[in-house]
Amino acid sequence: GVIPNLGRVILHIVKVFGADSGSSCSWTYSSSLVSALSQCQAKASSTQKLVVSMSLGGGYNSSMENYAFQSAYNTGRVLSIAAAGNGGSTAYSFPASYPSVISVACVTQTKGLCSFSQRNAQVDLAAPGYY
Repeated sequence: GVIPNLGRVILHIVKVFGADSGSSCSWTYSSSLVSALSQCQAKASSTQKLVVSMSLGGGYNSSMENYAFQSAYNTGRVLSIAAAGNGGSTAYSFPASYPSVISVACVTQTKGLCSFSQRNAQVDLAAPGYY
């Protein structure tokens, strides 16, 4: 996208997959995701707004993750966004399906739903992702 005044945008990238000893790119602990969220929040000042963008997800609904994202949202400073999922079904994917996280599905250049994109009641918006 286009970012005006790039000097005012601060990026903080946290590795989630492979962050724990022995884990691979196919899974991670809920505590790793919550820790990454906490690290991002710690890097922002008390007046800065924070966007947490996640291209990850799974079928496990964690009360610890849900609480962490809801608490971050409740500060009024954190907007969490996650991919709806790539299973091509109506199954819920987390963290995208937590109420405090914006769930983003994929649409084609002709505005049709991507065949692999999740589609369920938790999806908040769709964006181009396949051409």
